[in-house]
Amino acid sequence: FDEFKVDFLNQIAVRISSSVSVMLKNLETEKLLKESQLQTATFEIKEKQFVRSRKKIAQQQKEMKIKEQKLQATMEAIKKIGIYLELDTNKIITDTNDFLPKFFEVEKSEIIGKNIDEITEIVRGSKIWYEKFWEDVLKGNMRKKATIYFWKDKKIRISDIYFLIQDIDGNKISVVGVEQ
Repeated sequence: FDEFKVDFLNQIAVRISSSVSVMLKNLETEKLLKESQLQTATFEIKEKQFVRSRKKIAQQQKEMKIKEQKLQATMEAIKKIGIYLELDTNKIITDTNDFLPKFFEVEKSEIIGKNIDEITEIVRGSKIWYEKFWEDVLKGNMRKKATIYFWKDKKIRISDIYFLIQDIDGNKISVVGVEQ
């Protein structure tokens, strides 16, 4: 070949090679751009889902706080109406309002820590009935019974309701007894 033709072919080869290289880079750039756009779209969807989830959680927390405040107000009202006892699941008194201590003329601290069986008598039914009563309460059933509370020479007979308090996972927290 003539040198002129060889130079011409070399220049064409360089240009073709350059064009192919630019085209390949453009294809790679386009591919990366599409991947980036897909990632951005996916991220935006996840971000919107996250924002919705946060709003939903905030709303649920607000509703839970309102329910908690209502429950707290209800419990405070119950404590003011009549006899109120809170017990652990072993029937140990962990809290009471002032009614029993005032009636028995003792400090609350003398009642708290006692097993309820130490200051009550079974009014109705047998010991078997009484054990079944507590089993039912600890299973989550609200139960009523007549109770005689006593301390030394003083007694008071009431009808009361007992119910189980559980946490959100169903774990037993305490038993509450209130005068009916």
